[in-house]
Amino acid sequence: YVYKKLKDYQKVIFYLEKAKAVFVEEGNKMEIGNINLELGNTHVEMSKQDKALEYFIEAKKLFEEIGAKKELSIVFERIGIAYHSKNEYKKAIESFEQALKLTRANNDKQQLAQTEINMAMSYLSMEKYELAVSALQDAMKVSQEINYMKGYAAALNQLAPVYIKWNNLEKALEYFEEALKINEQIGDVM
Repeated sequence: YVYKKLKDYQKVIFYLEKAKAVFVEEGNKMEIGNINLELGNTHVEMSKQDKALEYFIEAKKLFEEIGAKKELSIVFERIGIAYHSKNEYKKAIESFEQALKLTRANNDKQQLAQTEINMAMSYLSMEKYELAVSALQDAMKVSQEINYMKGYAAALNQLAPVYIKWNNLEKALEYFEEALKINEQIGDVM
């Protein structure tokens, strides 16, 4: 964790691989999957999406084998994020849809809101604004239900550019200001 905060990714990878070797020896598929997930996340931060996808796909296989549905929903979301970063938006949306399906089954509302927000980003990149707005409104509704204000503010921040594209600057400004106010209240100012 410390090395990741310091962005010393080589040390992060080194220690994760050492830990993974121990879990491989023990045959602990859950922990191997979690480490692959973290290795994938590290490679995303390093902008090495293809390598990240390799780790995510390894994690996905392990989580499927052991029936770890919560972890599987997370790995599908991370796969979507990696594809989004590669500008492969259709693949990203397919992965986000898989994540949403599992997340709904797991009744993990915070993960649901976050996945909707990430999927909306891919829709925005494809200029499918109505689909983006729908996903963001779903994220806002769920975020409000569970008092996940960080998610609510993130959805507002993604909605504002849509309204700029639609030449509704007043609405865009309203969304930006509301998001800023929430972020200031929760201490998460961008």
